[in-house]
Amino acid sequence: MKNKKKRFMFVSASILLLIVAIVFIFVLNSFDPQRKLLKENSNTFINTINSLEPHKDYYLANIIPFEWDSMYVFPEYTDKEDVTKVIGFESNSVQMSSSESMQQIIIVKNKEIICYVQDMDYKLGFSIDRKGEDYLAMKIGEKYKVNVNLKDDFKYLEFTPLN
Repeated sequence: MKNKKKRFMFVSASILLLIVAIVFIFVLNSFDPQRKLLKENSNTFINTINSLEPHKDYYLANIIPFEWDSMYVFPEYTDKEDVTKVIGFESNSVQMSSSESMQQIIIVKNKEIICYVQDMDYKLGFSIDRKGEDYLAMKIGEKYKVNVNLKDDFKYLEFTPLN
């Protein structure tokens, strides 16, 4: 009888501890200001791109609605190590994209990722043309024209450097 009671107490305490740990992790993550900023900026960026009118030219500096230093675009299956090498620092936000037609868009300010978008083109509603390059890297001081093309109700963005 004592063993059953001890076992019951042990199982009950374990379950209670697990529940407390899950609640703690959830509460801790919901108050992380960096995670909140990252999510807000990512949603704002996606909405801004989707609001661009087709067959018009824009300037990159004008379509990113928050302060930034660099923007990077990587294709599907890009290793986390390769992304880290290109952006110049490690971040827990970076993941390897694991599906066809998935792209990663990373926007950085002061060596910190402030916008991270990783999804399939058709879910985002747009695709960024890398012009055959392994990745795109653009800096705030560089001027880029952004051309928005529309094909089958899908937006294709093309970045052209201006000299």
